[in-house]
Amino acid sequence: MKITGLYTKLYGLICGHHPKQNILHDEWLCLKDTHTNLKEVSPLIGGKTLDVGCGSKPYKDWFSNVTEYIGGDIGDNIFADVAFEEDQAWPFQDREFDTILSFQVFEHVKNLGLAQDEIDRVLKPNGTVVLSIPFCAYEHGAPNDYRRFTREGVKQLFPEYEVVNVKTEGGVGSNVGTLILRWVRISMTRTKALRIAFAILMPFWILFTLVTNVLGFFLDKIDVTQSLYHNVMIILKKPER
Repeated sequence: MKITGLYTKLYGLICGHHPKQNILHDEWLCLKDTHTNLKEVSPLIGGKTLDVGCGSKPYKDWFSNVTEYIGGDIGDNIFADVAFEEDQAWPFQDREFDTILSFQVFEHVKNLGLAQDEIDRVLKPNGTVVLSIPFCAYEHGAPNDYRRFTREGVKQLFPEYEVVNVKTEGGVGSNVGTLILRWVRISMTRTKALRIAFAILMPFWILFTLVTNVLGFFLDKIDVTQSLYHNVMIILKKPER
């Protein structure tokens, strides 16, 4: 535990922490486009805002137009303002929020229909929904990892809503690079002995990550297929009704 804690602290000092990872970080490649797109759409996010599956609320300070930011999550999340109970309605009034956000959460929602219904219920007419959901990604958060979405699939989550914008993120470089880095990290942290070796080899790991990230970045630039993206971000507007 001491070795793991020391490694995490040192790695964070060198490579940054979410959501401010630098190019030396092994998650930079899969998040760079998401962060760019979030900053671009931040002016559309305002009013009373609900962050569904908020985690540590890493993006809260990115949205200057928000008047009240409420984070909801399942389980004992110390950062959440509201605890959601699985298979139960959310503790909010109808039409309470101007904006609803959810970042890398929908793949983990067991009762997806309930989440869709509750978002529709608590969002005001003409309210905005911003979703970021993976399309091609390694299994994470197991056993609670249930699904992936294409650019057309995310539109079907709220078929009556207006699609303001939908963006695919990353390309072949991001996909291949992220999967390689994740495979190495998982392989090298399976046992205590491997974790110690991995910590000792941190300088080589960071160098390998840098090379992989640079190659992945340039491969994304020349990938014109638009079919090998790793993530989708969609902005939706609830109809007046």
